[in-house]
Amino acid sequence: MDYEAYIASYNDHDDAATLNRFFAEDVIVDGPDGRHLGRDAFLRVLSFIHDDVDEDLLPQLILRDGNHMMVETDAVFTAKRDRPEFPFKPLVAGEVLKMKFFAVYHLRDGKVAHFKLSCWLPAMRSVD
Repeated sequence: MDYEAYIASYNDHDDAATLNRFFAEDVIVDGPDGRHLGRDAFLRVLSFIHDDVDEDLLPQLILRDGNHMMVETDAVFTAKRDRPEFPFKPLVAGEVLKMKFFAVYHLRDGKVAHFKLSCWLPAMRSVD
């Protein structure tokens, strides 16, 4: 998988096109909200998250080994309208939320067959 092309596609904000190009139809997605089986199920999740919210990925570290990749990325969410039900925290129009994600991609035939995702808000209170 050409990860740079994937990021460019993802940041164009066309979830269906990105998933069709880079994810296997039977992809397994394990994320903060549970397991999703299949590309269509993952598209429903992304459609909810991206409903009037643009998300841009800014990769920080990419590790590749054969058919596996592990990525640390920043995600920047920009609300185009109020989203009180946004999954990570309520957003108001114009608000920008930056989060950290770790992603593991298991590839099959050049497409993502299993995608594991974890995230956190970098502004969480530290323990001193």
